[in-house]
Amino acid sequence: MIEFKNITKHFLTKKNSVHALNDVSFQIDDGEIFGIVGFSGAGKSTLVRMINGLEKPSSGQVLVDGNDPGKLNKKELRAMRKQIGMVFQQFNLLNSKTVYENVAMPLILNKEDKQMIDKRVKEMLAFVELSDKLQSYPDQLSGGQKQRVGIARALAMNPKILLCDEATSALDPKTTDSILDLLKKINDDLGITIIIITHEMHVIEKICDHVAVMEKGSVIETGKVQDVFSAPQQAITKDFINMVVKEDVPEGILKNLQYSPETSQIWSIKYWGANQTVEIVESLEKTFGKNVRIAYVTTSLLQEHTLNILIVLIDTKEDIAEKVAETMIPYQVLLERKEYEC
Repeated sequence: MIEFKNITKHFLTKKNSVHALNDVSFQIDDGEIFGIVGFSGAGKSTLVRMINGLEKPSSGQVLVDGNDPGKLNKKELRAMRKQIGMVFQQFNLLNSKTVYENVAMPLILNKEDKQMIDKRVKEMLAFVELSDKLQSYPDQLSGGQKQRVGIARALAMNPKILLCDEATSALDPKTTDSILDLLKKINDDLGITIIIITHEMHVIEKICDHVAVMEKGSVIETGKVQDVFSAPQQAITKDFINMVVKEDVPEGILKNLQYSPETSQIWSIKYWGANQTVEIVESLEKTFGKNVRIAYVTTSLLQEHTLNILIVLIDTKEDIAEKVAETMIPYQVLLERKEYEC
């Protein structure tokens, strides 16, 4: 388990003190894929670098399997870092070395036996499906292949934790998905805890179990990916989720529906699992008659889970919140009244 307890970090510059992290607290359980999302400058990388002791908190405490990296001596810190692999955005490969030599580097630095190194390098390259690139050089590889080499190198020391710092940001969408599939395979087959730093919500959507949303050095929202996606609490979280889950009704549709906040109400109805749109609309029509109109329907797949969003327009001036809630009780949905400017 990785625990962040009231972490604060200040950087001193010539002019002032920069607050990189402000009272950050949450935990990452063993064996999960945990995403940390936020825009540039949110403090994501500073926070994660505390896991392997590359940064120390100004106050607060980081615990990795009960150990505080900031309190370990050099020998203990080196031993701990061997259990933590890192994957970088720009691959960080040595262009003068072959793929084999790049993956072997941490093992060589650890003074492992040559026979063991040869076996381990070939195992890892087979795992990332690059056995045919042993003697190739980084310049001969695609971006996705370079990242696979970086992942193989990170796995060479058989780590318990894998830190991925914007590992897919330099890749195209198709290659990104192939790398995310590989990370999921690593988690499933090897049981390695994976922490992913990203500003791409698609990464969170596709493979993460839990997510922490960061803004200006603070964690503003954290929880299971399903919970955060279905009921985001903060504006920035809603903005991130809207990148992959299109919930807002397009302006053109509102215009065609002749929506007016003075005469109509828009309700968002979210639920997981099988599509119940027909049943839900029929129930609403029994309660509100012909005043019910479908404005928008969308379905998103989060790993093996399906999130359905039904947006309905109900033509009435009355306060119908209680009636809507009562009508929806059998369907276990999340309800929210939406308002749009016309």
